[in-house]
Amino acid sequence: MSIVETKRQGTLRQRFFAPLELALARATSTRQCHEYPDQLHLHSGVGRVVDGSKSGREWVQLFCTLFTISLSVSNFFAALRSERRLRLLREVDLDVRSQANAQIRIRDNPFQQHPELAQFEIYASDGHCQCASAHEDPIHGKKRAVTHLFSLNLCTHTAAHLTVTQPAKDKKKEHEIKALKRIGGAALRLGAPKGTKVVHAYDPAIIDYNQWHRWKQGHGVYIITLEKSNSALFKIGLKDWDKRAPMNVGVLSDEMTISPDGASLRRVRYRDPATGEVYSFITNEMTLPPGLIAFIYKLRWDIEKVFDVFKNKLEQKKAWGKHDRSKTQQAHFIMLAH
Repeated sequence: MSIVETKRQGTLRQRFFAPLELALARATSTRQCHEYPDQLHLHSGVGRVVDGSKSGREWVQLFCTLFTISLSVSNFFAALRSERRLRLLREVDLDVRSQANAQIRIRDNPFQQHPELAQFEIYASDGHCQCASAHEDPIHGKKRAVTHLFSLNLCTHTAAHLTVTQPAKDKKKEHEIKALKRIGGAALRLGAPKGTKVVHAYDPAIIDYNQWHRWKQGHGVYIITLEKSNSALFKIGLKDWDKRAPMNVGVLSDEMTISPDGASLRRVRYRDPATGEVYSFITNEMTLPPGLIAFIYKLRWDIEKVFDVFKNKLEQKKAWGKHDRSKTQQAHFIMLAH
């Protein structure tokens, strides 16, 4: 559905933007701006994602035609760089995500048959790259790709933006684990209420066992990932598990291990019944059945499918601007459209 079609079908357009309108009405970071109101900025950003315009100039020209307004390209990009508009966008994005979570969780939850997960929020998290903007400043003589970190709620399929990586001076890029440390464990909770455990299924780029311990102890955040071949984990014991439970079909072992630097970890070895391939998962979550550990990581692939939609369906292959606030606003607009 293009933005042109949504304008022609008023009822469809109203329904599409209804959650955003409700979130805007409840937001606290609004301000009167007659030339380019907040409502138009939000509609414009989501509209650009849905429409797939190749450039900011192309989108502004189309947007002005559709909504019969006068908006300059410079004002559009100034709004993308605005700290106040970014605060508003974060508020609206969180509100819309909460609305969607409340509606979807009841109807379509892949973990619905597993009461063990009643007090958990389960996410697939990963980095996703976009090409540099047209005016990006080069690093070491080359324009570098932009990396965003996203989380996909595996219960509802709503998505959240965690951060955009920020290379230090004279560095080509910031590694994902460093970016996650920078934003802190509270950000990884993604607004989960007190008493709820938060699990992130992440690829091995997240491996830092002592950091996992700090996130677990300080924020109730747990990690599941694949074991690296050079992990050097030492087995110190075995956990009991129900071999008759259907959820544990394929589990080969459930081990307690310790890392060379003294971190306690759990290792679940699992053979995929369909392919025969053996996987070794590591986690700092000690209570869930081992088959659920494997199942959660299997569903991590869903975030890769969402990234494919961002890139190939929504055409969000390139950063809209070079400023971090512009990149972050673009990410939130993608989340809202999703």
